[in-house]
Order: sequence, then C-alpha cells, then structure tokens
Amino acid sequence: MSRFSPVRGVGLTLCALLASLMLSSCSTPPADRPIDSMYVRLEQSGTSLDPLSALGLINAYRSKKGLPPLQLDPELMKAAEGSAGKAAAEDRSTFGEMPQLPASGGRSAHIKLSAGYLTLAEAFSGWRDVPLYDRAMLSPQARFLGIAAIRAPHAKYRVYWALATDG
Repeated sequence: MSRFSPVRGVGLTLCALLASLMLSSCSTPPADRPIDSMYVRLEQSGTSLDPLSALGLINAYRSKKGLPPLQLDPELMKAAEGSAGKAAAEDRSTFGEMPQLPASGGRSAHIKLSAGYLTLAEAFSGWRDVPLYDRAMLSPQARFLGIAAIRAPHAKYRVYWALATDG
C-alpha cells in the first residue's frame, strides 16, 4: 500500500506554488517605487544627478576615514558644471586633473573630470579606485564640494562628470 495521498500531494504543490509567488513578488520593486538616486542612469532623458545624494555618499566615505564632512558650495557647483559641460560639448575623454581654478572667497578649486560612468554609484566606485580622485574625495584640507554630471546622449561617453573640491 502506497503512503502517498493524492490530496496531500496537491496540498504540498499548492504550498510550494504560493511560497514561490510570495518570494517572486518580494524581488521586484513596484513600478511606482523610485529608484535609489545612486542608481539612476544619467544618460537617460529626464534624469539628473542628485547633488545631496552625492554629497552624502562622499561624506559617508570620508567619515569612515575619520575626516570631517564636506558642504556643497554654489561656486564649486558652477565650476563643476561648467567643466563637465565643456568636456561634453567637446566630446573628449576627460581623465585627469584640470588646473586649479579661482573660486569665490580667495579659494582655489581642484577639478577632476571623468566620463562614461552612467550612475553615481559607478562614478563613486571608479573614483575610489583611482588615486587622483580618491585623494580629492579624502583631502583633509577640503571643506567644500561641487559635483556635476552632464548628459550628452550623442557623445562617445554619454555622461561627463566633474568633482570640484577646495582642498
């Protein structure tokens, strides 16, 4: 005599099906739920960099290294936007450091340019891996920050970045 009951088999199958449906509904976010600003694809129309999220990310990184937080600075934001915009308009690779630029209050701005990162998460991860950029984010002398990402959909790199610090 078989120990398997057809009713019990159907019950187990139903339980497995319900469990799998419940788990699959947890893995996909609802369509109306916003994407975390770190993962917004900036090459897409209608998207833009959230400077406060960028500042928060960089400040969290600085905090882990025992450094004080930075503040967004309107002059450095303009300098970053102008530099990234110029690189996007010229459709050129931007790896490296531009010369110091004068900023308000007698400070000078150090601007690092990059291109091709499509999200804030990609840019931040890439910058940590390049000593020049990492030093800029972790500069003990820096107190202020400007950051920009310019979308250039028909350009080779599609998104051009500038990170400006005062130290």
